[in-house]
Amino acid sequence: MQLAIAALKIAFTLLVALGEALCWIGLGAVQLTLLTLDAVQARRRLSGGGLHCDEGHPVSPEGSWECSACRFRWRGLVWQCPNPSCHALTPFVFCPVCRRSVRNPYVLEGHHVRPTS
Repeated sequence: MQLAIAALKIAFTLLVALGEALCWIGLGAVQLTLLTLDAVQARRRLSGGGLHCDEGHPVSPEGSWECSACRFRWRGLVWQCPNPSCHALTPFVFCPVCRRSVRNPYVLEGHHVRPTS
């Protein structure tokens, strides 16, 4: 009788571990799919030599900017504050024509990817 109870405990433990492993594998697959789709969308936004809003207006990431976190002002790319004590990321900029948001193409599902230029 004790052997049967021990065998049932082991079987239940293995079943729970297998179920948890399948859940983690499924969650990882979903996250990988979302990250891949996000990367494809970012690449599409950067194709054609620049950023465009949903209406098709060109949006320049270069100019004079002020960080909303530390109030540091700089001239250059908007995507990351150059202040050594801040380095805040800019999640989006507004289109100068229609004021629609244009997402930072270097932020993929919360992961920062360094710009190549």
